[in-house]
Amino acid sequence: MQAPEARPSQAPQAFRSAKPASLPPPRDEGKTDAARAHAASPPSGLERILAIPLTIQVELGRKRLSVRELLDLTPGAVLELGTQAGAPLAIYANQTLIARGEAVLIGERYGIRITDIVSPAERVQRLGNEV
Repeated sequence: MQAPEARPSQAPQAFRSAKPASLPPPRDEGKTDAARAHAASPPSGLERILAIPLTIQVELGRKRLSVRELLDLTPGAVLELGTQAGAPLAIYANQTLIARGEAVLIGERYGIRITDIVSPAERVQRLGNEV
């Protein structure tokens, strides 16, 4: 038995003469030349770094408890924290102290007003103490 002969397939005439579709250029109304250039260029190394998400935490205070004290907690229990009322609250970015601030109410949500930014030298010093 002989295998069938392989022949290149012929597309119908309508498909052979078809031209690829072209899309209209994207609309960029209201954009400045700099914004158009920025959108057209791939992100630079700095832009990639600036886009990294960080977790921001605000620490109201700390308290050390034994396991027994932790297990004895009930709804309505009050934990007294070591932070004085009105003292600046610590603000952390990815567990690194970056600033201090005070709690504020924004509508029905809490916010924090930055009162002090930790200097780069202090941040480096704290990193050395954590090792």
